[in-house]
Amino acid sequence: MSPGARALPISVVIPAHDAAATIARAVESVLRQTCRPAEIIVVDDGSRDATAAVARTSGASTVVSQACGGPAAARNAGVRLCSQPWIALLDADDAWNPHKLERQWGALLWATLRDDAAPGVVMADYRVFHGARRLAPTGLQANSLFRRIPKERIGPGIAVLRRRRALPFMLEGNVLCPSTLLVERSLLTGDLAFDEQLPRTREVYAAEDWEWTMRAAARSDVLVIEEPLVDRFESPHGLSGDPVRLCRGDLVLTQRVISEPQRYFPGAAQIAARRRSRQHWLAAVTACRRLDVSSSRRFLVEGQAERWTAAGSVFLALLRALDHGPGRLALRASRTVWRLRPKVS
Repeated sequence: MSPGARALPISVVIPAHDAAATIARAVESVLRQTCRPAEIIVVDDGSRDATAAVARTSGASTVVSQACGGPAAARNAGVRLCSQPWIALLDADDAWNPHKLERQWGALLWATLRDDAAPGVVMADYRVFHGARRLAPTGLQANSLFRRIPKERIGPGIAVLRRRRALPFMLEGNVLCPSTLLVERSLLTGDLAFDEQLPRTREVYAAEDWEWTMRAAARSDVLVIEEPLVDRFESPHGLSGDPVRLCRGDLVLTQRVISEPQRYFPGAAQIAARRRSRQHWLAAVTACRRLDVSSSRRFLVEGQAERWTAAGSVFLALLRALDHGPGRLALRASRTVWRLRPKVS
């Protein structure tokens, strides 16, 4: 990044909690951009380690500390401090490719010249790492929901998700990785700020980035760069390591859409209500795979109350048989045998 080059009108917001081990990598990946942003803002969200000090040493423009309020509160605090019309989000444990902002800004200019109206959200593909092991395919290639969303190709490796066609899919799951996003500031303020009231407990985590997507995608098309420009690092101890917790959060979000339809696009509540019973079924299967039979039973009972099915009744009877000591041992043994089965190449 040339120190004398003119900065893009972009503020970078990095929420960080106990991220002393990774925040330097995140900040340095921004400083290495071939097209530099105007500022880097790190919000230390109640860290108990040296996150703030490491961020300052690494070269962040602004570092602020606040009581721990979660990712939504940290991102909102960072957005309030931004001076630029465009905001790029980056989680403290992720890192950018050096061409990330250059590619996104160039695609945004191309889309504006082509359509006379720029999308307010630009996303990109990303690589996923579990520790030092990189997974293949990339994040978007592995996302079956993203593959199903209709796309309009506007250039090599550039597509647009038109909101009129993409919105129903946004209720099924989140396809936007926060660390890849470049967002017009108006889509992150006011009634489009991240929701700080969503539950975030040991039992339930409602994904604030998905909830924001369901509101923001109704206001803007989404520009997609089909090139991995971000490295996303996942930990088995992080949110993705507890899918049952996330399933409970997803059900909370579905109920939010149903009970507060005015916050979302017209028809969202009806779509959410229709898919809620299947959501319970998938949550029950997820919990069973994690050997959490009690949670699986609760999910299934709620789903059967929503919409009774014969398959659900059979599954529930099986879970009742497994929800005791010998049954749990049999389930563990079955899973072990399945994992040790010979792999057919």
